[in-house]
Amino acid sequence: MRGLDAAIVLTAAILVGLALLVMRVWPPLNGDAAAILSFADRMLDGEQLYTDLIDVNPPVIFWLSMVPASVARVTGWSITATTSAWTGILILLSAGLSAAMWRRQGQCVPLVIAAIAAVVVLPSHNHSQREHILIILALPWLLLAVLRQRGEPCSTALAMTAGVVAGIGLSIKPYYLVPALLVEGGVLVVLGPRRWLARPELWGLAVAGSVVALGLATIARPWLSEIVPLVARHYVDLGWETAWMVLSEEERPQLLAALLLLMLVARARPAALFGLGALAGAMLQGKGWDYHLLPAWAALLLALGLALDQWGGRLALALAGLLFGVTLVLTTPLVAEGRHSHSLERRMTDLLRRDAGPGPVLWLTASIWPHFPAVLDARVRLSGPYMNLWLVQALYRSVPLEADGRPRYRSDAEASDDERAVRRHLRTALLRTPPTLILVAPAAEEVGFAGQSFDYLDWLATDPDLAPLLARYRLRETVAGIRVLARADE
Repeated sequence: MRGLDAAIVLTAAILVGLALLVMRVWPPLNGDAAAILSFADRMLDGEQLYTDLIDVNPPVIFWLSMVPASVARVTGWSITATTSAWTGILILLSAGLSAAMWRRQGQCVPLVIAAIAAVVVLPSHNHSQREHILIILALPWLLLAVLRQRGEPCSTALAMTAGVVAGIGLSIKPYYLVPALLVEGGVLVVLGPRRWLARPELWGLAVAGSVVALGLATIARPWLSEIVPLVARHYVDLGWETAWMVLSEEERPQLLAALLLLMLVARARPAALFGLGALAGAMLQGKGWDYHLLPAWAALLLALGLALDQWGGRLALALAGLLFGVTLVLTTPLVAEGRHSHSLERRMTDLLRRDAGPGPVLWLTASIWPHFPAVLDARVRLSGPYMNLWLVQALYRSVPLEADGRPRYRSDAEASDDERAVRRHLRTALLRTPPTLILVAPAAEEVGFAGQSFDYLDWLATDPDLAPLLARYRLRETVAGIRVLARADE
């Protein structure tokens, strides 16, 4: 590999990666990341996770998101821009730790190019998504697994740091335990039990996992006692048919085949194992969202980079550059940022800035888009404890109908304990501080209702304590099917 050629290709990849990180500071923020950030911001006001703020996600991602939320408060910077910048800083720190561990391995240009493609380019609009944070935090530990299988040394401090950082990332979702077990199992097979147990990074993983477990047993205990049973009752809908559907859609069989093939390349094997574990985790989640597969695709890019690095030569460099270019084209980076000025998020942001006043605002929907990016950019406070009304959607998967075809909503006497709890939480929040605006999404157009007739506002009005309050609101306008209601006495 000629040094000049390698320097040119590597410099180009680094410059593109840095440019993308800078441009990510502009809105919109990914919807899921915005939703989690909104809850983290409310936690800074003293609201308690899983008591005042109810969501299915484990606490680690909320704790991490409190960092940029705190910085935004102290500095007065945009909370969405601060979060994107925070993710960029994590990427640079992860890259620095990885480089420190690999400094004896030579240039490794194909691997570096593939890593930039995996961590910076591939996520595209999933920047700051939970799966993206996993990739960032797990990267040094994953590359260290490659070094261990080759018998390469690493300082205790670096290895322990890589393990702790990876342990934090792998604790974001329970499903991430699958790739962790596969990678560590692969290292165990190569090193044997004694050398495997002596690795500082393994103890780093254990330290991070123990701290998270302690948090779950103390400050986040309701996640185990209340949220997990709720998820088991209503959120998890997994059978072999669902899992196979997640795997068989579109290009996913090719992803599986490529990862299995890369298992044959010794240097690429840890990344391939991570990808297979991430793919299994996506199947276990059973939802089919594209971002669930982001860690698997990132692992594929890393595995290809490791394979090309083992191959070496000018052809490997050219293929790494081609891999980077193809990833850049296929992920269409910055499209969301380019369209933002004419997007629904921007329209809703402008509406909230104009009409919401001091808030709070009640947004009735089972989705997280466009309201969380809009709410954050407008700096408006949301009413109620729920991130969205997925539970209502789950409770009315098959909407009962009256004789005249109108949807029939259950009274408290007919409703389950879970449905009564949703109404009770919303009732408490709304009666304590009536919202300045109520925004109602078109439920029939949301995925869970599949065209069934359902109206969130009518469902909520079945509560006799809320009906008089809701009757004071009048339709002000409709934006892309979203009804905007304001109090008639204002």
